[in-house]
Amino acid sequence: MKKLLSLLGVLLFSILLVACGDKTHKVTFDVNGGVSTIQDLRLHDVEVYFENERISSMDPSFDMILTVLTSLSEEESKSNSSNVKWTYKKKMKEGLSTTPRLFGYHIKNGEFIINEKQAPIIRLIFKLFLEDYKINEIINELEKRNYKTSSGNKRFSPTVIRTILRNEKYMGDMKLQKTTVKSIGARNSVINTTKPIYYVSNNHKGIIDKKDFHKVQSMIQDRNKLYKPKSNKKINEHKYSNFVYSLPGDKFYKSKINHRGKPYQVMLLELLDNKKNRVLDIENIYYRQIDILIEEALKSITKNISYFKNMVTSHFE
Repeated sequence: MKKLLSLLGVLLFSILLVACGDKTHKVTFDVNGGVSTIQDLRLHDVEVYFENERISSMDPSFDMILTVLTSLSEEESKSNSSNVKWTYKKKMKEGLSTTPRLFGYHIKNGEFIINEKQAPIIRLIFKLFLEDYKINEIINELEKRNYKTSSGNKRFSPTVIRTILRNEKYMGDMKLQKTTVKSIGARNSVINTTKPIYYVSNNHKGIIDKKDFHKVQSMIQDRNKLYKPKSNKKINEHKYSNFVYSLPGDKFYKSKINHRGKPYQVMLLELLDNKKNRVLDIENIYYRQIDILIEEALKSITKNISYFKNMVTSHFE
């Protein structure tokens, strides 16, 4: 519809025919968006005619009719969603699979049958990870051996490899309802934290040995700890630089960080000479020392607030 609106100034047409009412419902699922789009067309003297409902956008009561139809469409969508949810919930309670396809398996009537062509790829991915290969190294090795994805791509993505390594179905178990959607009509799923999660042990024949699978999960956790991304919270490395002045050195102290990125990282101030070398006979000052002094000063001010108020007032009188 947006593309159509962009062509209004180029193409000459006076009527837009919508041949299927169901498509109308999808277009106008967002009531305000659907109505406003048709209003834009009307401003350009373009009539929109819905063949199935026999409605014209030039009809004075059109906006109200369209809103009613859209509301009905929303209710129908909610009803369909509830039916689908009920079906899936029933399947999960009975320990039946809700997965339509999975790389490494053929799934027929909920039964997992090992795909002998793809299973060696799964085994190799786990084997290489257990041999301490990095994700990109695994991808390179798969490409070197001409292994392809389910869609025929020559290169696996890091996300696909990580998903395979975490998927319990490859050891024969099945966790159901790991993800969910926030609302009806939402396309993107999120990690499920509000609904029941069902776990079925030994549901089908695994491609990977359970001990190996659990070892991989342990290795993933260890790697995550090792390569845990730094906090987005930025540390002001230079907040006290040029803040403290040294009388003996006749210079301001400069900031420095010792053991950067380590758990025992230390921030301090040091005095540098004209060649940027540390002046050894003048001690460093640690950020924590300055923080403590400022905290004590603020406490003192708070404790003696009336004194400071009187002092400031008398100064301006």
